[in-house]
Amino acid sequence: MQLHIINQSPYQKSVFSQAIKVAAAQDAILLVDDGVYALTGDYLQQIKQHPAQWLAINEHLALRGLKPEPGAAKLIDFDAFVSLSMKAQHCLSWY
Repeated sequence: MQLHIINQSPYQKSVFSQAIKVAAAQDAILLVDDGVYALTGDYLQQIKQHPAQWLAINEHLALRGLKPEPGAAKLIDFDAFVSLSMKAQHCLSWY
């Protein structure tokens, strides 16, 4: 399993589109910082259609006042992020 970490808003950068093109079904995609904005608008449909495991840092959503649709992504804390990164074969940061 590879862990793809997206920290940029899909409304400002193309990293979201690039990441989901290469992410496989067995991979995990973690939305952090402004990447959590992908859980809104048109991007939510792309998330629902992609077979990878989707996760988001709960604190980053709260800081931006976002409440994602239930089931869109698994909400995790920083401890879970560290644990997940240790389990991953590779961690790929998308900037």
